[in-house]
Amino acid sequence: MDAVQAKRAVLVPIFGNDIGDDAYAVARTLLDSADSRLVLLHVEPGVAVAVDRDAPSPAADAESRWHRLAAALPPSATFVDAVAGDPVDEVLAEADRFHSEAIVLERPTSVDPADEWISCAIAGLVRAAPRRVRLADAARAERPAVSRRRVEPQTRRSRVR
Repeated sequence: MDAVQAKRAVLVPIFGNDIGDDAYAVARTLLDSADSRLVLLHVEPGVAVAVDRDAPSPAADAESRWHRLAAALPPSATFVDAVAGDPVDEVLAEADRFHSEAIVLERPTSVDPADEWISCAIAGLVRAAPRRVRLADAARAERPAVSRRRVEPQTRRSRVR
């Protein structure tokens, strides 16, 4: 095993234009150690997907979360690639190639019909590699809703006669 393989690899697939806030936070946590390396993988399905040309695109001057994640590490610890094909197969092949112990994913909050493939890809990866996949939004989904209403303590007791 060479020095590159000895590093802890974290794979973050980019489905669409960017990664989510929760995926960014989980990846940053996993990449905290000096022996970590980041693999960012832009994934597009291999079949033609209808694209709405009138849909708003991300602001050109806004820095994407995946780019901020890459910039947080030294260039020697970051690998960026793009693939087209079956998203599950492509992500798993790259995870094997880089000996990635974690694949960080976040489910989309809403699914546009043109992006339905993203939800299918995430579900397929969860099924195919349950020990490697870190669902960034899982903690948010498991947290119970907390009431923000302030409850005043009772100062007097009333007697029932």
